[in-house]
Amino acid sequence: MYRRFVLLLSALSVVGPARLVLALPADDEEAKNKIESATESFLVADFKKAEKSLRAVLATCADRCSPPVMARAWMRIGLVQSVGYEDQAAARSSFDKALELDPSVTLDSELATPDATKAFEEAQAKRPGSDATPASSSEAERCQPGSPGCVTPGMGLKGDTCAASDECDTGLYCKENVCVPAPRCTRGTDCPLGECLKGYCVMPETGEPFDEQKAPKKAPPRARLYWVGLHFAPDIAIVSGWRICAREGWNSGFRCYNDDGDTIRTNAGNQQPDFSSDLSTTPILAGPRVLASFERVMAEQVTAGVRAGFSFGGSPKFLPLHGELFGSYWLAPLGKPGLRPYVGAGAGLAQVDAPVSVTNQTRDIGDASEDVNYDAFKKMGQIFLRLGGGAVYDLTDGIGVQGHLNLMYFLPATGFVVEPSIGGVFGF
Repeated sequence: MYRRFVLLLSALSVVGPARLVLALPADDEEAKNKIESATESFLVADFKKAEKSLRAVLATCADRCSPPVMARAWMRIGLVQSVGYEDQAAARSSFDKALELDPSVTLDSELATPDATKAFEEAQAKRPGSDATPASSSEAERCQPGSPGCVTPGMGLKGDTCAASDECDTGLYCKENVCVPAPRCTRGTDCPLGECLKGYCVMPETGEPFDEQKAPKKAPPRARLYWVGLHFAPDIAIVSGWRICAREGWNSGFRCYNDDGDTIRTNAGNQQPDFSSDLSTTPILAGPRVLASFERVMAEQVTAGVRAGFSFGGSPKFLPLHGELFGSYWLAPLGKPGLRPYVGAGAGLAQVDAPVSVTNQTRDIGDASEDVNYDAFKKMGQIFLRLGGGAVYDLTDGIGVQGHLNLMYFLPATGFVVEPSIGGVFGF
């Protein structure tokens, strides 16, 4: 602190107060922009990129940025360590540095978890003479979102002149160079622009007259970290075969059953049909599946997850369970509203039994003959690999409809299956 005081006196004596005041905000403004850019990485769970960007701000700022801005960077690093790495000791250390630079710095409650809030309050309590209150209540009292600069609100009262909203006090914003109350709201549609946060509309940081054409667009919704879904997926098997209920069909994965559900073991010495149906390459609708999914954001535009469910239909001897691991790459940012396409791949455990119509099976019985009908299935699985893609369309923030299309390859009983699906997803 002594060194900063000496440097400040030196600067005042050399460049004068006016030039010093003009120099600091330029560096502060650049640092604030970089801090907010790092927060975008935080919101999509790219914590390493967020921390790297924040530490770069500190390294670049050195003595050129004001203590409140440096404190904000340290506070965000603490959030990364607490929320992203779950390292509460490191988070408390970063919060200590933030409070040392600016004792009035507040925690971003919109980004904080209960553990992060606790770590920040513990750092506050360690300071001499501290009568720290919970960060969430402190922020609510000191900082209403009506002022975009409310992390460190200005001193301008209602009716005072201003050039930007962060010069105005809590609950005010700068309109036509005058501090005025921010509109109250209960939902986003109550606000002329921006969004509704804690009962106030977040208004533009400008002292210029309001211009609808120049109004900043509403910020995209925060990317959800977790997604769950429920899906309906029919299987379309691509099937061909020769002498389906004879030895040739058995060797290529077909199984035929009599009326009692017993397998006709056509390669085990049993009496075999003299003739059996052939089938050219044909798509066959197999049993549908009902699937539940869980997906997590792993990095910007990358997710990974699991799907599990149950298949209906199939032969008398059939594995109805479905389980898979998968990953997806999203072609649009995960926080972007509207239509978000993606591609992906996965692998898992499942079985597909495609029903095949087999009739007029002729069996020799002495000198006579008899027509025999069998229930036949082309069996595939029970391991599969898949490539696919699809899209999610957001109905509301955090709720969407998902369409998907898979191409699946099964083994050791080989075969191809096309699997479309439709379902709903919920993000949190």
